[in-house]
Amino acid sequence: MQSLRLLLPFMLGINSQTIKLPATISQQELLNEIDKYNKDPGVDGLLVQLPVPPHIKERTICNAVSPEKDVDGFHVVNVGRLCVDLNSMIPATPAGVIEMLKRTGRFKSMSFLV
Repeated sequence: MQSLRLLLPFMLGINSQTIKLPATISQQELLNEIDKYNKDPGVDGLLVQLPVPPHIKERTICNAVSPEKDVDGFHVVNVGRLCVDLNSMIPATPAGVIEMLKRTGRFKSMSFLV
């Protein structure tokens, strides 16, 4: 599964980069990395793999990702926009589940929680 996640963007013509940082990275160093990609006009989307190491505050990291580049939709602004049904990034996993349910043709007659 991991190799498919790395291969699929290439197959779709999407430039994707995985940056592995040491678990010993400080919170400030991680914030600096996020800031670098937030400011890079060549980067359209950014996600931080969770969970983060225990010495790093997850909410601080999620909110450091620019809302416009927040692929996971974890920034507090994007969570709020999603909750009040405003235009926002829909996180990929729930969107994928909803799409699969729609394609079954029984979507309207089902009750579920994603």
